Amino acid sequence: MGAGGSAPDTDPSDGIASGDADRYVRGLFQEVARALGDETRTLQQLAADHETPKGNNERIRTTWFTPANSEALTQALDDLLADLR
Repeated sequence: MGAGGSAPDTDPSDGIASGDADRYVRGLFQEVARALGDETRTLQQLAADHETPKGNNERIRTTWFTPANSEALTQALDDLLADLR
């Protein structure tokens, strides 16, 4: 999602515009980290800004979020959204 860039890259055929998905993700986490309110930076930049170099979060983001894993996460979130509708 945000860490892997999946939510902002939503397909408009899903009924959720890319800009709308980005604003939703930002709104969810705004109280957790005020930095997410800075819309001049991408979600990927914000995540990287808050990672310790070579730390756990950076390692997960750079090794786990492959295109295939990002697609699997996107599909799981799309399925969840379909269930909620």
